Amino acid sequence: MSGDDNNGGLKKGFEKDIFDDFRKIENFKCMIDPFYFIENYMIINEPSSGDVKFILYPYQKKIIEGFYNYRDVILLCGRQQGKTTCAAAYILWKVVTALKEKKETILVTANKLSQAQEILERIKYSYGLLPKWLVPGVIKNNERSMVFDNGSKILCRATTPDAGRGLSPTLVYIDEMAFIKKSIAAAFMTAIKPTLATGGKMFITSTPMNDEDEFAKIWNGATDKFDSNGNEIKNGIGSNGFYPLKFTFKDHPDRDPDTNPKWEMSWRASLGDARFRQEFLCVTGETKINILHNKNSQDVTIGELFNLLKENQ
Repeated sequence: MSGDDNNGGLKKGFEKDIFDDFRKIENFKCMIDPFYFIENYMIINEPSSGDVKFILYPYQKKIIEGFYNYRDVILLCGRQQGKTTCAAAYILWKVVTALKEKKETILVTANKLSQAQEILERIKYSYGLLPKWLVPGVIKNNERSMVFDNGSKILCRATTPDAGRGLSPTLVYIDEMAFIKKSIAAAFMTAIKPTLATGGKMFITSTPMNDEDEFAKIWNGATDKFDSNGNEIKNGIGSNGFYPLKFTFKDHPDRDPDTNPKWEMSWRASLGDARFRQEFLCVTGETKINILHNKNSQDVTIGELFNLLKENQ
């Protein structure tokens, strides 16, 4: 059996299901409410707990809410806060509940193809644990794609200028964009935007890197709430049309400094203050921190610190 035809135990395409009243009602509830689908049916695998239901924290509900309500979303989020899992959950909901007359074409990209494939594997894993009567069948399944019998598909590619070639995506997801080379990320955005002109969505998530990359540029535009005439933009979106979301480790209930100060202390000691701020507090390039350099104390931005580290490598 070829890789393109290997379903790996997933529901086969065009399998017939028997629907009683319960299943019909559950299908309808999941179709109209991503929160209901995620918290009642989606199973994720956690290293410490194994397979568990994905019960959303309050800040994760805001992430899903942003994905649902806005066309273009940029999420600045600390490490290990489930931002990629939230994106995977929303993508799975979209393809599972898609109608044949409104099929989804979802492009998942990352700095490296292997990272995009890992996201696709997360989606496949959770899909495989859903009730078969709830999901469309799979007619194509390989390392780079998953195609369903309702006409929807998920494709994964590295973020390159031609990653969207030949596609008319309904949703493009870019993971950890700040770590994609600036010239490549800029060229990708230039090439992919026209393919979304008919109404496709774009979600971008990342921890920060510096104040000069393409992610920082988009973030700054999303947080600029005034148009070129100086008028305040409504609905929470920025001057570039993106809706910004930002969450740090403090938003995670298990890492609240007031109730669990040891978590922060341990990670600060492990990473160092500057790295901790970047990875878990999501400081932007403009945020100043104090460092000791050549026996002199000085205030630098994260962007300046990044350049300083490169010079001393």
